[in-house]
Amino acid sequence: MASESGVMSPIGIANLPNQRHKIVAKRGAAFTIMVAGESGLGKTTFINTLFSTTIKNYADHRRRHAKQVDKTVEIEITKAELEEKFFKVRLTVIDTPGFGDYVNNRDSWQPIIEFLDDQHESYMLQEQQPRRTEKIDLRVHACLYFIRPTGHTLKPLDIEVMKRLCTRVNLIPVVAKADTLSPSDLAKFKHRIRAVIEAQGIKIYQPPLEEDDEAGLQHARSLISAMPFSVIGSERDVPTPDGRTVKGRQYAWGVAEVENEEHCDFKKLRAILIRTHMLDLIHTTEENHYEAYRAQQMETRKFGEARPRKLDNPKFKEEEEALRKRFTEQVKVEEQRFRQWEQKLIAERDRLNKDLESSHAVIKQLEQEVENLQATLTSHNGPVHALAFSSGSGQYLLTGSSDRQVRLFNPSTAKLIQTYSAHGYEVLDLAVSDDNSRFVSVGGDKTVFVWDVATATTVRRFVGHVGRVETCALGGEGDSVVVSGSWDGRVGVWDLRARGERAMMWFGEARDAVSCVRVVGGEMFAGSVDGRVRVYDVRMGVVDGDVVGGSVVSVCPTRGGEAYLVSVLGGTGRLMDRPSGRCLQSFRAAEYRNETYRVRSVLGMNDGVVVAGSEDGAVVVWDVESGGMMQRLWHREGGGEGVGGGKGSEKKDVVAAVAWNQARGMWASAGGDGRVVVWGSGE
Repeated sequence: MASESGVMSPIGIANLPNQRHKIVAKRGAAFTIMVAGESGLGKTTFINTLFSTTIKNYADHRRRHAKQVDKTVEIEITKAELEEKFFKVRLTVIDTPGFGDYVNNRDSWQPIIEFLDDQHESYMLQEQQPRRTEKIDLRVHACLYFIRPTGHTLKPLDIEVMKRLCTRVNLIPVVAKADTLSPSDLAKFKHRIRAVIEAQGIKIYQPPLEEDDEAGLQHARSLISAMPFSVIGSERDVPTPDGRTVKGRQYAWGVAEVENEEHCDFKKLRAILIRTHMLDLIHTTEENHYEAYRAQQMETRKFGEARPRKLDNPKFKEEEEALRKRFTEQVKVEEQRFRQWEQKLIAERDRLNKDLESSHAVIKQLEQEVENLQATLTSHNGPVHALAFSSGSGQYLLTGSSDRQVRLFNPSTAKLIQTYSAHGYEVLDLAVSDDNSRFVSVGGDKTVFVWDVATATTVRRFVGHVGRVETCALGGEGDSVVVSGSWDGRVGVWDLRARGERAMMWFGEARDAVSCVRVVGGEMFAGSVDGRVRVYDVRMGVVDGDVVGGSVVSVCPTRGGEAYLVSVLGGTGRLMDRPSGRCLQSFRAAEYRNETYRVRSVLGMNDGVVVAGSEDGAVVVWDVESGGMMQRLWHREGGGEGVGGGKGSEKKDVVAAVAWNQARGMWASAGGDGRVVVWGSGE
């Protein structure tokens, strides 16, 4: 019949679109969208508004700020399945929390770039497998880059990130929170953004222009002209003055509607993402971005070779390189310093070996001088906790006691010259200025006193510690700085030249009481009950810490500050190398006891001997070079009678403080019996 009439029936090719429609309707579609930009721009709200359901939960702002410490950009994947009129879409939303939230955002885009490349790489490897029926495809079809509505132009970070994103994904710039700008400001802002994008060569997604479809052509041109899209995000239904209920934000002046094209470009952005160009976004990703990545990898890699990767976090790589460089430099410096120190030790050893005979003669002479005490001072009415010779010639001796008094003696004549009274509790430490015009005292009343020696009056009183002040020192130019350490675990620095009474600086690194502070040059040495000696370089703003393995009761730097003597509970003293923290020598003896109380130790004879008090009423002297005990002298009355046979020391037997004066070759000891004993020739 068809041949007779001359009309041929259709062969059915025109039904192919219908067949394709059935296949697509049965399989559904997979669409992956990435949202990038700084926190707080409404990315989560936009996604939920776009799909009219809760796709992503809102982030905990407290958790967001807690993550600031980590300084990392995360990749957060959210999956959902949407259905409309029996057609299903498997939606994947990629968020980038942490991006752009830090002071230094260098390389913060690297985790995002790595993720995009990883998805292309994963898909390419799956295509090369024998079985490809269950491929996992997380290739990103569209990336919405949210721009903060500053009203000016793109930030350098935005430009750098968009340059790197546009070669890997369909990039769509979005101006967030458009309701914060007036219509005129928004138009100018979008114009500036378009100018920067064009000048920087950033390729953003452009809908295809189909000349044979006039309506589609006009729609595509309207979308292109609206870029970058301005959006308002809101999941709330608000009433309008004309009685409608819309998604929007309620303000005093009216309602900002999400789907009102006079207010924002939300409908245009929804159209390009879902209604009119979702399939084009998917095909563009497949045919352009994925194929470009695949071709580039095929040209540059051998078969089976893994893709070269950077570190998962470029910030860590940068920090690792900086630390490695710093470590190498420090190793070189320490090696050089060690060589110099080793050479000095060798030279010192040779010198000491040559002078060994003369040293023995000096020791014998010292033993003879010790046999005859120069003076015994007994004016205090309680245990004496602190001693300090006057600077220079050491003609005078300051003592501080639990009777709340500071006394000035002439040790050569045992004469009391002056009494200083102001403390409300026991005096625990003393420090004398280089010109002997002032001294500092501290104690149980939590106050730092600065005294005028001549008038016996306090010229300054510093408060701020919340526990008893254990120790003090003077330093700085012209002894203009007072350093104090307290039971509250803090080190205070006070400026004598300032008029205020507040501390210039506080250092609170110690985890327990600060028992001793000393100053040499620009460095402060602080010993703590937490078992550490911390050295603060005030000029460089650096603090070093050495773990000495016990509660520190005394710290005494050498005259040059290249090493320091530290004593800890348990009856052990150590000479520590300041630069390296290495133990150079140890000082211990069965006859030396320091188990309970704060017992001081000092360096004497040009840092050649160690003099330390003991809890059994003795003063012990060690040789620095050999570490051997040279002498054991009895501070307590009656000498060694009854000592050693008992089970413990009484508090009155404890020799808590010692002091050395180089100019006169004398030293002094003080203890719980209230006596101060001055040893040596005095001339």
